Amino acid sequence: MRIASAGTIEAPLILWDTESHAKFSSDDHLMQGIWAGVIGIMVIYNLLLFFSIREMSYFYYVLFVFSYLLFQISLKGYGFAYLWPEALEWNSYAISVFIGGCNITVLVLIIEFLKLKETNPKAYRISQALAVVSSISFVLTFIISYSITIRLNSALALINCTMSMLLGYIALFRGHSDARYYCLAWTTTFLGIGTLGAVKFGLVTANFFTNNAGQIGVLFLVSLLSLALANRINREKEMRILAQESVLSSEKRLRESQEQLLETQTTINAQLESKVRERTQSMQRALTELEQANNRLELASTTDSLTTLFNRRHFESRLHIELKRAERHRRELSVILCD
Repeated sequence: MRIASAGTIEAPLILWDTESHAKFSSDDHLMQGIWAGVIGIMVIYNLLLFFSIREMSYFYYVLFVFSYLLFQISLKGYGFAYLWPEALEWNSYAISVFIGGCNITVLVLIIEFLKLKETNPKAYRISQALAVVSSISFVLTFIISYSITIRLNSALALINCTMSMLLGYIALFRGHSDARYYCLAWTTTFLGIGTLGAVKFGLVTANFFTNNAGQIGVLFLVSLLSLALANRINREKEMRILAQESVLSSEKRLRESQEQLLETQTTINAQLESKVRERTQSMQRALTELEQANNRLELASTTDSLTTLFNRRHFESRLHIELKRAERHRRELSVILCD
């Protein structure tokens, strides 16, 4: 038997009897279907969450998981069997294309989820550079030989996955609470992929679990990343609620202060009005007393103290007034004097 491929070759030879092979194939198809179904449900669920809350982390997560789902069904042959059975040329580089898609989306997800731009600027720049390289490699998949792009995209996938886990642990050590689930997700993925690699190199016995360790690890990755996103959204929601409660509490204290200020101002105004009334009444009494004193002085200056009759000063004052009136009305004026 002679096997040739532009990419990598994995052709384990196993002799089966008909019944055992049929049972194994049936069980394998069932497990692959369950795996793809679970991943598909996660894609749909998180896509609906994105449309609901408009959180970009969910969008990038959906792109990453969907890209990996397409990569896995291409790798297992289900894509060619059920989705594009007539597209032989496309099937020849589909695996490399979907690996490239995983590389781009996982880097964008890392940047958004860990908030690298704010928390780790250096890692942010490195992730941006890797995203640019991954994008170029993705485009080259449609241009140059599959044997080159599959190796390039696979190498980038290894680098990106390693960096994803390292950045997660760095964020965790810096106190990023959302990084707990993130680190656990990537650790289980590395354990799964590492177990699968050990099987391929003959270091671990091949069985159902070791042969599917990579898919099991990715299933944990997808689930735990979704949980990490949900945890972060809930924490941000709690922070918003606490912030709103703080604002409401501040507004309540402000209203209470305003009410106290208004009460104080009302009391002060009442006291001021009372003092103004007292001062006004005091001034009115003083003016009345002054007027009365002036009247008494006027009376004392125009009357004789012994007889209380009007004196000469009063006479001259009245005479002056009457002369003016007589002149104004052109009438005669007479004076009768009795001593």
